[in-house]
This record gives sequence, C-alpha cells and structure tokens, in this order.
Amino acid sequence: MTAVAPTDEPSFTVELRYWDPESQAHIDTLVDHRRACLWDIDMPRGPWREAQRTDPFDGPYPSDQAPQVLAGRDAEAMTRKHINYYAPKEQLSYTLEDTCRKLRGQTVVPSDRAFIPVGHVALDAKLYTGLRKYNLYIPHDGSAVWIKSLWISDALRSCGVGRAAMDTIECFATLPPVSANVLLLDTLHEEDQVRLRGDTVVPNQPWYRRRGFRLIFTSPKEDNFYGMNEKDFQKAGCDPFVPRVVVMRKDLQ
Repeated sequence: MTAVAPTDEPSFTVELRYWDPESQAHIDTLVDHRRACLWDIDMPRGPWREAQRTDPFDGPYPSDQAPQVLAGRDAEAMTRKHINYYAPKEQLSYTLEDTCRKLRGQTVVPSDRAFIPVGHVALDAKLYTGLRKYNLYIPHDGSAVWIKSLWISDALRSCGVGRAAMDTIECFATLPPVSANVLLLDTLHEEDQVRLRGDTVVPNQPWYRRRGFRLIFTSPKEDNFYGMNEKDFQKAGCDPFVPRVVVMRKDLQ
C-alpha cells in the first residue's frame, strides 16, 4: 500500500511505506526510531514483528508505516537535513528498500525502490492493555481505531512532515478496509513531556488538539502507563518520575 498526502504548501509530499517484518535492516531501523522515542525499544524485534508476520486482517489492523519525504522542490533538501542531523551520531540516516511482500496474511506489492524513512506511524484496533481497566466509552464495533507510535525525525519537526503524515494516515483510516468513524491516540501529558524531554521540546498534546482531537482521559500519576523504567529516565537525563498519559479522540462523522 502506498499513500501520498500533499502538504498545505505543494513543496513536497509524504509517502507511507510498509515496514518489512522479514527485513533485518527494516527492523533494526525501527528499533533505532523507538530508541529516539525512549520506550518500546525492543517491541519491533518481538511482538510488533510477529504481529505483522502472523496476525490476520480480521479487523482494521494496518501495520506500522514509514513516512518518506519525496517529490517537489524541497524534498531532497529535507531528506538531506534529516541525514545531516543524524549521520554524525551514526544514527537513523539509513537507506532501506521497499521490500514488504506479505503482511498480516495478505500479499502486498512493494516498489523495490530505495527510500530513507524519516519516522513511523501505525494504526491499531485493539484497546491498549493499560487502558482496559478504565471505562472510556470507546466503541468496540470496529469503528474506532488507534493512531499509534507516531514519531517524526527531530530534524524535521515544524517542517510539515508530521502534519502530512497524519493527513495521510487519517485519510487511510476512513477508507475500506478500515472505515473508521473515530480516531483515538495516546501521548504524554504536555507538562510531563516537557519535564522528560526538556524545555526545547514541542509537546504533542497541543499539536493534536489543533488537529481536532479532544482530551477524554488523563492517567493517574501513580499509573506507569508506558512501563518506563529508571534506564529510560537516565537516557532522557532527568530524575525518575511517572509521566501522565492522555487519551485523545477525534470523531470523523
């Protein structure tokens, strides 16, 4: 599946490509992406990889997808900006090939073209395990899907890449076989994200709010929703604390 969304300014487009669960290069790159996120670092090698290999499309369960900047006058410059930011750190500047041929029991047709992933995003119909003990009044008829694990290169923040990737994934979610009426997402509480990542970080919650998502839940302070441990906080350079998580909802109809 290839989906393309134009940004508000037609200087580049963002294309989504499937991560290939059979490609070690794809998995290693996704691990590095998750390392930049500070948590779920080992998930691509284990549960996520097996889910993409074996879980059937018995409901709206699209896989992780990799945004790539392409086309238009600014595409090459933006890709170069990403490479130049991470190459000195020997991180996240890899070139992959679009090779995914079978995903969750279905055949997909790759382009076999080279691309440089500048982030990742996923859709999931399953209620996050950490939320099952709360009554969030979320539809359970398959009409609600979660936007999960959105991450965009730090080098490309405020460049419109995240916006274009979200435009694409939101559009994809409304079409068959997903046909969602409700979009849900979870992210760090804006105050706690700043505490965790520093004053220079742009928190996610206000950004999603501007996209039409409304707050429906804030986790208690004692609930370690993401299962972060002391090593996670050491990597972030801050004292351990339990960050709050917010759940946000956007009704499409």
